[in-house]
Parts: sequence; C-alpha cells; structure tokens
Amino acid sequence: SQDATSRVVVQLTTVEIKADQYDEKRHFCLGHYFRDTYDASMAQLPNILSGITINRVEVWVTNKTGVTSNTRHIVALADLGEHSHIGSPLWTPQGADNVPANGANSLYPTLTSQLAAARDISQTTPTLDGYGLVGGADYEKLENARRLNSSEYILNSALGYISLRSALQTDQVLAVAYEYTWRGQRYQVGEFSTDVKDNGQALFVKALRNTSCSPQMANWPLMMKNVYSLGAGSLQRDKFKFDIKILSDTTGVYLSYLPLPALKSKKILSLMGLDRLDNNNKRNPNGVFDYVEGYTVHAATGRIYFPTVEPFGSTLRQYFASDAEAEPYLYQELYDSTHTQAKQLAEKNKYVLVGEYKASKNNEIQLGSMNVPRGSVVVTAGGMTLTEGTDYRVDYASGVV
Repeated sequence: SQDATSRVVVQLTTVEIKADQYDEKRHFCLGHYFRDTYDASMAQLPNILSGITINRVEVWVTNKTGVTSNTRHIVALADLGEHSHIGSPLWTPQGADNVPANGANSLYPTLTSQLAAARDISQTTPTLDGYGLVGGADYEKLENARRLNSSEYILNSALGYISLRSALQTDQVLAVAYEYTWRGQRYQVGEFSTDVKDNGQALFVKALRNTSCSPQMANWPLMMKNVYSLGAGSLQRDKFKFDIKILSDTTGVYLSYLPLPALKSKKILSLMGLDRLDNNNKRNPNGVFDYVEGYTVHAATGRIYFPTVEPFGSTLRQYFASDAEAEPYLYQELYDSTHTQAKQLAEKNKYVLVGEYKASKNNEIQLGSMNVPRGSVVVTAGGMTLTEGTDYRVDYASGVV
C-alpha cells in the first residue's frame, strides 16, 4: 500500500552515501571493450572520445512475469563479441581490431556452424556441454526470456552501457544484442530477434550477467560499480553540490583531501576526475563537482556516474609512489570482490559521498522490487483508495506506480 500525492514538491535535500553503497545490479557495460575504454572516453568531458555510436540494442532478462509477448528462447554467452577478454580456452581471438563483434573470436562462427543444434532449446545443454562449455559460467539457457521495452532501460550510445530502470533480482540473467558504428563501419554483437525469425529457434546473445555471478566469471567486471543513487529523481542543477570525503584515521574527522603531503593540495573530487571543468564546461578546475548531464549526472533518475570505472581503487592508485603507501587509502575490494564481501571491510570503507540538491519529486513511486503480483498494489491519497487505470497506473514488471 502506497500513499500518493499529485503535487510536485521542490525541496533542498542533503545526502550522505558510503563508498560501498554503489547502485548494484542495474548498470552494465555491453562488453569488456567499453569498460576498458571508459576512463579514456570520459577524460575530456564534455567531449566523449569513444568514436563509437551504438545504433540499436535489444535487452533480455529472465522472465519472471509470466507474460508471453516479446519473449524468445535465448542462449546467452559470456565470451560472445570479446577479443581481449576471453574466459574460455575454447575460443581464440580473430582479426586485428580490438572492438566487439560477432567475429572478434571463434565462438560465434563455431556456434553457427558446428553447434547450430543449440538453437533447439531442448538440445542446448547437451550440445554445448558436449563441446566443453560450462553451463552457468560460459553460457545461460533461457526459455521465453523477456525483451525489455525501451522505457525499462537507458542506453548510453557513446560509452556503451545500459542503466536498467529496476535492479535485477539476484538470480536474473541479463543479455543483449547490439549494433554500433565505429570508423564508418557497422559491427554487431549477438543476434536480434529479426535476424532469426523462427520463434522456435533460440537467439545467440551476449551474457552481461549470469544466474549466479561471482568474481571468477568472465563477465563479472561488466556490472558497473561506479554509479551512486541520490534517492530522488528530477534533479535540478541549481544549488547542486557534491563532494567526496575520507575519514581521517588520526583525527576522526572527514577530510575532502588525502592527508599526505604530496596530495593535500588536491581535493579527492579532483583526483577522481570530477573537477576538470568550470561552470561553463571549460577545462578549468574550480573546486566544484563537474555537472555534465548524461555523463556525470543523470538528473531524471538522480544518479551520479564517476568518470572512471574504479574510482576508489585503480583510479586512486596512480597517485601513490608504492603499493604500501597506497594501501591505507584504496578500496579495491569494491571492484574485485562481491558486494557483500566488500561491505564487511570496515577499515576500507572510510569514504563518503556528500551532497545537497534540489529535486522535483514527481508522481512516480518506486515499489522497490520488480515483477510485482498483478492487483497487489493499493494506492491511497488523503485516506481515500484510488482507482487503478483512472487515478494511477502500475508497471508491474518494473515495480513503478
């Protein structure tokens, strides 16, 4: 039961987020290439240096809704499209270009020739296991996977990642097919539903997340761990403030700089690439967070995107002379360990993201879970029960009123 209001409320809100509270199971790079090039592509904001434009994408998830429209059998493969990060010894890189493509390694050609029987979903497991692939790690077989509609995710077409409107459940598989342009040429990873028109035949697509995802898996790094939710939508740039601080081991107070002689003159915000610009987006650091809509901030969803993939890990490491000097200040486990394991390292979790913002909270209520049972939501306003379909709508799949 939710209490709703039709007013738009504008308020000034303060927020404090610990470094381990990244927005989990929601943001994913479409391949290792995009993770590898993310930092360099964001280095010259507001200009994006990727040279890539993603033209179209299809996103598939484990179907927990019972819906039968926009569904297909899929076989999602972790190594599909990869050139430099191939998890299985079965596949070898192909071609000179390090960009993602179905022909980037020998997996897809093998699938479409020797392993084509895997398109029959009843034969997928014996066909692939018989060749040496490992179910749950190298591939996932999904019957009647659900294709997300475009309102259920946001695609960053230059940086190559998707942000889901609702976080995945723990055991949900996420897979994609996409097409992009690079240096005037078109490339494709995975198969679109229009490529294989027979609905009885499974599509071969790229697995971004497996049923059980662990750091040992090939696609583990693809979940982004550099995005933080401020807890409100419709952010306004006016009066927006954001900073990063560290708890001093010696004084017990939070500092906006690292307490080392060589680094005290620079704010942590600057070390992490979030202060390169002035208020006019010119390259002139001014001690203030770089608010670049669509890249460091997504105002509609209220999220902060760091311009590096490992801000509290490898990004900070480059400023220290040795591992021993860096160790007290790094939280590399955020990126190398599971979320649960990383959160248990209290001595590492001493960074805090602090902010102040003005947001228009609109009539959208996030229920906090996907695949809500139909008819289970009751909305009241002023003590009166509202009528579904007249006063409000419910997206049961994504859990939004």
